[in-house]
Amino acid sequence: MFRRLKQNIKEKTGRATTTKFTPEQDQAIAFSDQSKKCVEDIAKAVDNMGARWKGGGMTATEEIGDPASVISGKLPKEKYGIVMRSIFDTQTEVGRMERRMQETLHTTYAEGVFKLWLKTENAKARQIVSTLKQRRLDKDACNSAFTSKATPERQAQMEQADKNFEEAVSTADSEFANFPSYQQNHAKAIKQMAEALAKHYGECADVTGKHLGKAK
Repeated sequence: MFRRLKQNIKEKTGRATTTKFTPEQDQAIAFSDQSKKCVEDIAKAVDNMGARWKGGGMTATEEIGDPASVISGKLPKEKYGIVMRSIFDTQTEVGRMERRMQETLHTTYAEGVFKLWLKTENAKARQIVSTLKQRRLDKDACNSAFTSKATPERQAQMEQADKNFEEAVSTADSEFANFPSYQQNHAKAIKQMAEALAKHYGECADVTGKHLGKAK
């Protein structure tokens, strides 16, 4: 641990050489580091999108319909009363639809896709990357120590560190191969979510037309 810390300080101060990763590995490591924040933002945005449709009481949509119901009882039924009743019926039904959509957004997408990925595949990938970086530091630290003073003990440590690093690289490369599928799955989920929202708003428009048509 001390040797790894010492190597890290040397690298940051430009007093040590480092084992370079391939450009593809650097890109994958960057993706692993950055994707966590990006997917957290997506999950938050999805939940925020449906936040106004959630509530223990009435939703914002239902709150518009509630006074319309009260007003409808005070107006002539065959004229303005039916208009107010139609507004109440519209807002009530749309409110129920919004609650269902909010549950879909939260359960199926925010939790079921994005937050689940953060807890599983992404957590695993970040741990693999962390181990890879540690093994790289160990390798360079042991090689530096052996170069400074060659002893049988340091040679054995260097050889073991080299072996551990190669194993970490192999594990990381296997995980990096999964990254394109992660991106494809996220893109697919976002597309499905957009289609679900489009269908939802289309159904809301149909409901509005059905009820308000009675007020003509």
